[in-house]
Amino acid sequence: MKNMKKLIAMMLMVLSVFFFACDDDEVEPLSPEKAKTELNSMDEEMAADLEAMMNAEGMKAIQALNSMDDPFATAKSSLRTSVLPNIEEYLIPFIKTNKAKSAFEATEFDFDLHVGTYTYVHTPEPHWVIITGGDKIIVNFPSDSTDMGNNDATLTIYNYQEDVNYNPTIISAELEVDDVTIVEITLNASWTSESDPETLDISVYLKPFTFNGDLAITTTSAEVNFSILLNTTKIFSAGVDATFTDATQEVLKKVSGYVQYRDVKVSASVNVSNIMTILEQVENETSPYTTIEELVDAVNDEIDAKVTKDGALIAKIELDLVYNDDVPPVQELTVVLKFSDGTTEPAQPYFEGFISSIDEFFTYLDDYFEMK
Repeated sequence: MKNMKKLIAMMLMVLSVFFFACDDDEVEPLSPEKAKTELNSMDEEMAADLEAMMNAEGMKAIQALNSMDDPFATAKSSLRTSVLPNIEEYLIPFIKTNKAKSAFEATEFDFDLHVGTYTYVHTPEPHWVIITGGDKIIVNFPSDSTDMGNNDATLTIYNYQEDVNYNPTIISAELEVDDVTIVEITLNASWTSESDPETLDISVYLKPFTFNGDLAITTTSAEVNFSILLNTTKIFSAGVDATFTDATQEVLKKVSGYVQYRDVKVSASVNVSNIMTILEQVENETSPYTTIEELVDAVNDEIDAKVTKDGALIAKIELDLVYNDDVPPVQELTVVLKFSDGTTEPAQPYFEGFISSIDEFFTYLDDYFEMK
């Protein structure tokens, strides 16, 4: 039963990435050659879009500000306040851009105590000139690290609140460079004591991108919606709505949603209850399936997963067993793309980043079950 338990764990992990349900009008499928071209071009477009986000003028300016001494620190030390790192981190909400969140102030940031104007002075020694008062925080600083004498950027923070773990609960701020607004961010969030989000409502303008997202988690449900616009063109959107049988959130009751990048959509319809019944039968040794192949086929019958472009089928997504290069070879469960002519190819080359997290988990499972 060791191998069967391993297969169950792998199946549950793989199925977790397919819990996106939507209905597409059927359009004539693309040929395998056209389908592969579309998938490869999608990967290139995603890489280009991500690079553009990371190199946006507003991102570079905030990173330049974070590289300076913290204007809100009371004394020179290794401690920094969490305000500026948190603003940088949530400029691209789904990517952790700030890696230096290590040591913050002993207590959470008090916005009212820090209102005022902070102006960077580079010579003769770098320092901040602080004028207290007002109802907001204004930070004047150079956006270009090669021109530190030119305070061409102004960050205005209208409100900032955080919890005891330095997680932001309110952010309202904008950034101008040469009097042109290049960043606007509004965030409202609540967090658990373990710093997991309970609710999140965020809107970010990072010229020329706009991010909008909301997340709500209760004891028995979870809902997530997210979108990215490049100027006025929506390049990414996703929505997931899930309910659970009880507050443990261990047993899924219902889930629906979608993930779309530009014109390409990854979608699936999964009969969760039937799959759980199949796996429970295996665990209880009452399964009618006598081989792993039969079990995989049974699970595939409960999954309708696919990749489409403008409604036209690029490929179906299925689970399959393949032999690795070990001696002797060992069967491994993998995700494959099944094209319109019936041929299959591993999905990983087309969704490298998406599948890599699954591979890491599979490696962990291999090590774990070898000890059982």
